Amino acid sequence: MKNVLSIETIEDLKFGDILTLRNGERYLYTDGYLCGESHNYYCDCDCVEECYNKDLTHEDDKDFDIVEVKRPIGTYTVFERSTEPVEMTIAEISEKLGYEVKVVKEK
Repeated sequence: MKNVLSIETIEDLKFGDILTLRNGERYLYTDGYLCGESHNYYCDCDCVEECYNKDLTHEDDKDFDIVEVKRPIGTYTVFERSTEPVEMTIAEISEKLGYEVKVVKEK
């Protein structure tokens, strides 16, 4: 039985995989394309099926061979906006804003 986390061919790549090339450049694999960490990277926006052999080697230059694939596992929340109202006194609001606040009635 094949280990589901083993990457052996381009068919094993999944959306979101982080690919490192022999030259040290890192790319995000998105729908069959490489999206580089820098827009100056040579392989940025390349189609993997057009530029790579089945075994993850580059068709023209071994410096662009894929040598490492990292797959984020699980779901990590890096930002979440609170939807609950925050209770604060006028003094706390003034301190947060950095200036005095005067509460007025809505018209």
